[in-house]
Amino acid sequence: MAYDISAKEFTLLRLLRLLRILRLMKLCRHHRWLTELKKLVMMMASCLRTLFWSFMFCFIVMSAWSMAAVELVNPVVQQMAADGAFGDCRSCGSALTSVMRANLMTFQTIIAGDSWGDLAVPVIEAHPWTAIIFIGSLLTLVFGVLNLIFAVVIDTYAEHRQKDVMNLAQELDAEAAEDKRFLQKIFDQIDEDGSGELNLDEVLLAGEQ
Repeated sequence: MAYDISAKEFTLLRLLRLLRILRLMKLCRHHRWLTELKKLVMMMASCLRTLFWSFMFCFIVMSAWSMAAVELVNPVVQQMAADGAFGDCRSCGSALTSVMRANLMTFQTIIAGDSWGDLAVPVIEAHPWTAIIFIGSLLTLVFGVLNLIFAVVIDTYAEHRQKDVMNLAQELDAEAAEDKRFLQKIFDQIDEDGSGELNLDEVLLAGEQ
C-alpha cells in the first residue's frame, strides 16, 4: 500500500513539474525580452540533425586525410622522432601511428589551431612534399568543410524560419504593438490640453516645433 502511495505522489510531482515547465514556456512566449533566447533555442533545435550530419561529414573528410598521413607521413615522422627532431614534444612521435591518433592531431592542429609548429612545421621543413598532406588538409577542412557547414546551418535555419508562420505572426504583432506605443508617446506629447484628441492647431504647432 505504501508503494502505491509513493507511486501516486511521484506521478503528482511529475505533473506539477510539467505544469511548471508549461508555465515557463508560456512566460517566454509573452515576454519580448526573452525573444532572443527563444530564437537561439529554436535555431539549435531546428539544426540538430543538420549539425549531426555536418560533423559526420567533417569527420569523414578528416579521417581521409588522416589515413593518407598515416600511410605517407608516419614513416618520416618515426625517423625524425628517432633522430630527436621534435625536442620536448613527447606526443609527436606517436601522433600518426593510427588513424584515430591522426584524427586527434588533425583536429588539434588544424581545427583548433593548437601546436601547429610542434609537428607540421618541422616535418614540412625536413620533407617539403609533406606540405601536400598538411596544407591540403588545412585548406580542405578550414576553407572548405567548415565554411560549408556554416552555410548549410544558416540555410537550414532560414528555411525553418520561413515555415514557422506562428512565430512570424507573433513577431509582426510585437512590432505592431511597439509601433503603436511609439506613436502613442508622440501623440501624448502633441496633445497639450490632455483631452485625448488632436486638433488641427496642435498638429500644426507640433510640425513647427
